[in-house]
Amino acid sequence: MKTVIVVQGLPGSGKTTFSKMLLKNFKAAYLNADQIRATISNDLGFSHRDRCLQAYRLGKIAAVCLDTPTNIINDGVDDTNYHLNTIVLVDFINPTTKTRGVFNHGLRIGYSLPVRRIDVWMDTISKEECGYKDTAVMFEPIDTTCYKISGKQSLESLESVALNFSLLALTNQFDMVEQQ
Repeated sequence: MKTVIVVQGLPGSGKTTFSKMLLKNFKAAYLNADQIRATISNDLGFSHRDRCLQAYRLGKIAAVCLDTPTNIINDGVDDTNYHLNTIVLVDFINPTTKTRGVFNHGLRIGYSLPVRRIDVWMDTISKEECGYKDTAVMFEPIDTTCYKISGKQSLESLESVALNFSLLALTNQFDMVEQQ
């Protein structure tokens, strides 16, 4: 089953750190919103409209990654099995219900087969602790989270959480969310 894992939360919540820990445990195409914004989406600002367009692009790129041989997108590393990606890991703020819906729309338009989507909410900092007040103000709690990581986490603790999450994800212990 093709799987898209979306790690989301406020800036500074540990999304990228957690995502990189996950990548130690399984092979996946990895999309970091900061890298996409600096390259493909460098025409966008941070208005809600631009955030929605960024979410849509990330959804479309994730869909393309599901059909792309891994050796093309994983730094040219030769994959003797030359199989298609089965997991795409996306790391971005995804601040509102609207941006979450737009991401899903981009994913669904780009990939028509059922996709298991696992949402991770890095709920590790408060809005007051967030260094980007405009983002903190617009950020809406995620109510459909499959996996929520709460409170301050040491790196060692987060490594343990990443390993546990990886085991659950790889053994299909999460409910499947199909894109219609």
